[in-house]
Amino acid sequence: MAKTLTFTFEGTDYTLEFTRRTVREMEKEGFAIKNAEEKPMTALPQFFAGAFKVHHKFVKPEVIEK
Repeated sequence: MAKTLTFTFEGTDYTLEFTRRTVREMEKEGFAIKNAEEKPMTALPQFFAGAFKVHHKFVKPEVIEK
């Protein structure tokens, strides 16, 4: 059973979630969970941005960064 996080930001509803497909995409882009302890300021923002891929694939990085 998937866990989701739903919230509203600047008037837009977002649902964050991971799937096997999106985790594979993240890994192809260089994300490695093992780096979370060594490089948390790199890994955690990538992890957060990856959660947008299921429902909000085309959200601009600038919006995710806010």
